[in-house]
Parts: sequence; C-alpha cells; structure tokens
Amino acid sequence: MTDKKRVDNWVSKLCDAVDAARGKEFQYGEHDCALFVADLIQVMTGEDLAAEFRGQYSDRKSALKALKKIGAGDLRETITAKLGDPIPLSLAMRGDVVLAKADGGEEVVAMIIDYQAVAAATGGYQRLSQKDWVTAWKV
Repeated sequence: MTDKKRVDNWVSKLCDAVDAARGKEFQYGEHDCALFVADLIQVMTGEDLAAEFRGQYSDRKSALKALKKIGAGDLRETITAKLGDPIPLSLAMRGDVVLAKADGGEEVVAMIIDYQAVAAATGGYQRLSQKDWVTAWKV
C-alpha cells in the first residue's frame, strides 16, 4: 500500500488532536488505543480507517471479537491490512503507527509524534519511548 496523502498543516492538526485527548478516560469502543490512532490518522489524512469498527465493541472481549469478525484476526494483522506491510523501526517517523509494549507488557497501537509515540490511556494518553516500539507502519 502506498503512503496516505496527508492534509495541509497535518503536523499542527496532529498536535492539536493529541492535546484534545488530555483528560479523556480510556474506554473500549470510544477512546482506546486503536480508535485513538485511527482518529489521529483521520485528522492527518481525512480517511477513517476504523469506520467499520466504530460502535461494534465496548469492552476488551468484544474488541477481540471485532478484530476476528471485522478485522484481519488480531491487532497486528488488522493494522497491516489497513496500512500495508510493516517498515523497519529505523524508518518510522512522526505520523507513523507503531505497535509498542505498554506498562505491564501489553501490546498497544500508538502514533509517533516526536521521539516518542502516544497511545490511549486513562488520563488521555501515555507516552511510549522508542525502546518500547515493536513494529512500525507507514501512514
């Protein structure tokens, strides 16, 4: 898959969208790692890659079912189906997507915003350093 076309001023729009997430509580189906990143991609490109997932789950169990029913089986495969094959971590940059190890070792999808990535969490988002990144995709 080719890179997605980004809108004018996408960097400032991305930063504004991340700032707007401050204080949001983590909630499956509303403000979770996948939908947060999909929202950020939509701000940058105008394309909603999670449209078919919205309103389809409300907890971890139903999110996993949605990944199997609507997605490509799991989080990693669904991201690959939406964004194409992963890229080397060394080529990932602002606006790209990463799968990262969050506190507790769980894999979460996150968006690179600078030298760190952000993923949805209680309080809006959490920052994940490069050492936590596992896989990357170009947006």
